[in-house]
Amino acid sequence: MSQTAPHFAKSLFFACIDDRLAAPDFEYIKQIGGAFVPALAGGGLAIISRDTRAAAVAQITLAYQINRITDVYLQSHTDCGAYRLAGVSFESPQTELEHLYADLHQAKTIVSAALEAAGAKPGDVTIHLRVVDPSGHLLPEPVTTA
Repeated sequence: MSQTAPHFAKSLFFACIDDRLAAPDFEYIKQIGGAFVPALAGGGLAIISRDTRAAAVAQITLAYQINRITDVYLQSHTDCGAYRLAGVSFESPQTELEHLYADLHQAKTIVSAALEAAGAKPGDVTIHLRVVDPSGHLLPEPVTTA
């Protein structure tokens, strides 16, 4: 009987299935020290959409239950086909970026609640948000003034 290696990942990287991002996402995952890597069309959109939320959140909570992950990276990207299929259009690159980050903040709230329901205590898991362009370049969150 062969022995399987234990899980080592303490992070989860949840992103879109867009093939343009495969190589840059792999490089980023190496930079953060490895990760569980579920993906659904739309990235953060999959977490906030009623149609895909359960599947998306299940992958994240399972990673927590399997190996007590300490970091979750939620990523969305510009020029996303899932947003177009959902009927979402943007007036400008700036409004697109603002919208993507707003969706990721909503996803963070959903993921935080799900992790706590799975047994994580507040502060046990840090959730990181990132938006990239189709080449994988990080696009900083816009600073809004209220």
